Amino acid sequence: MLQLVSRSRATALTRSMRLDHRLRSAPGRLRAPFNSHFQPKRHNTGATKESKESGIPISAILGITAISAGVAISSDDDARAKARNIIKASLNIANLISTVGVILIDYAITIQFIRYNSKGLVNEEELTNSLKKYQSLQEEYTINQILATKDNKIDEANHWKQQIKETRVLIDDVSDKLSKSHLVDNNNPYSAVHSRSGKRLKEMCEWNKGMYIKLGQHLSMLDYVIPSEYQDELCHLLSNTPRTTYDGVRRIIKADLGKYPEELFDSFAVEPIASASLAQVHIGYKDNKKYAVKIQHEGLLESSRGDMYVIEKLIHFISALFPSFNYDWLIEQIKENLPKELDFNMEANNIERTSQLLHNLIVSGDLAVPVANRSMSSKRVLTMSFEEGCYVSDLDNITKNLHLNTSDVARVISTIFCEQIYRHGVVHCDPHEANILVRKNPLKPNQPQIVLLDHGLYQDLGDEFRLAYCKLWQSIILADENGIKSACNQLNAGIYYTLFAAILTLKPWDDIVNENNDVDRLKAKGTAGEKEMLKAYAQKYFKDISILLRKIPRKLLLVLKTNDCLRHLDKKLGAPINSTIIVAKVTSEELSKEGGNSNAGLSLRLLGMYVMSWYLSWFEKPK
Repeated sequence: MLQLVSRSRATALTRSMRLDHRLRSAPGRLRAPFNSHFQPKRHNTGATKESKESGIPISAILGITAISAGVAISSDDDARAKARNIIKASLNIANLISTVGVILIDYAITIQFIRYNSKGLVNEEELTNSLKKYQSLQEEYTINQILATKDNKIDEANHWKQQIKETRVLIDDVSDKLSKSHLVDNNNPYSAVHSRSGKRLKEMCEWNKGMYIKLGQHLSMLDYVIPSEYQDELCHLLSNTPRTTYDGVRRIIKADLGKYPEELFDSFAVEPIASASLAQVHIGYKDNKKYAVKIQHEGLLESSRGDMYVIEKLIHFISALFPSFNYDWLIEQIKENLPKELDFNMEANNIERTSQLLHNLIVSGDLAVPVANRSMSSKRVLTMSFEEGCYVSDLDNITKNLHLNTSDVARVISTIFCEQIYRHGVVHCDPHEANILVRKNPLKPNQPQIVLLDHGLYQDLGDEFRLAYCKLWQSIILADENGIKSACNQLNAGIYYTLFAAILTLKPWDDIVNENNDVDRLKAKGTAGEKEMLKAYAQKYFKDISILLRKIPRKLLLVLKTNDCLRHLDKKLGAPINSTIIVAKVTSEELSKEGGNSNAGLSLRLLGMYVMSWYLSWFEKPK
């Protein structure tokens, strides 16, 4: 055992030293950013000052953490287990840092190569600078327009509004040109480095396992931020991840249920049909019934504690060096939600609660959820009815074999999650494409039935939050600036109300408060130009976004994650409908019910917009 620990410590130090050598021997232009990270500023105190004086890079600190854990090993089993977990977690962080370091170096070399071998990059830089300039002007004009409106200076407000419109045309034009500037002879010069980097990230997540795979899964769904080459690699993490051996599966089932799987079931498949970040699924038969048996990966509970401990220390360390990088809220979220996901008894509770709350959708055949078998389930084993269906991303199967319209699939999915978020306030927060199946509705000809899987991560919003969120979306749909500001104050977004509304809709503020008040203004265009515009906004407001995420209620963070997943699904399905019209319907009904006749005017207006949009979208359906 001590030999193995010594090897682990040596590996951690070797990786740290190699990475540090790479970074310090890199070209000056590349080395400067790394040095600014590794060399703390003089005004910091405490541990930070010591790091400055000793010049210890963060990678070496992680290696020392691993050694400290090894030294702590004693004859006590708990101490030994804790030390092993901290060592593995430290190696995970070292793997993360070295992977990111290699990716950055690869990009730096690629950029230099393109710069000296192509004029394309120069043109791209010019366009990027123009886009930043126009976005800054738009921000300035928007502030002026808001102030003029507040002071009741109508003519001045209209002047700035016109300036905003003209600048928006320029932004769209430059964004479109920027999306095309990557192409040289119809080949993206960055495509190869994107693919290499995506593969490195995927392999890092697979080696680190656990929460790293969950992070990779979420990154794969950020269509509007990361290149498609990353998504092509990271999407494999949704269902094809490292597996626990069958011996490990037998040990877990025996420990939790008192018997081996071959004793509990009439037959039990040795090979899993799917493997995800936290568990894998095997098929079992008992009394002529087919079951999906979800088994937690062996050792995951223990290793996750080490991961959380080391990641928490790392984030605290970085936050001490760079106060603007304060992601303590992320640690709070992981600490709160990961234990829930690792307790399959809670997942069984979520399944049963969802079946009750969405009973009408289940009765209509629009929705199906598995049925948990409590007698053969535990904290690490969940036995459920096996549900047939194809993945929601398998468009060929959906359209050619099931003969279903993707617009109907998108409509039902949107309805399910609008019911969860706006009507019931109990939300499935991990609706990625491997957790949603599609099959024919047994009660409605030519209509889909959605099968919702993996109910481990849920968020209970509570009525106060739910209604405030309904009011916010109602105000966004109606382009009601005062209503948006009021609802954002309730959700603690305060002065960041314009940014918050933009994050929710992925639309610039001028689109959100467009005087035409057309619901379609909030529908994603799905163009490369729109993606470039959103990426530029994300870079421009990165610091403000970080501050906002610290301010808003923690439960809203998971709702934002859910929104990212749903946008990704919508894009996979070809964005066939405008889900805003479904949001309009549900929020209008809920606010009318809550506020009586006080909100009747707005409700009628919303319902009118909903009916008209639905009527128009019906004619757009593929026949």
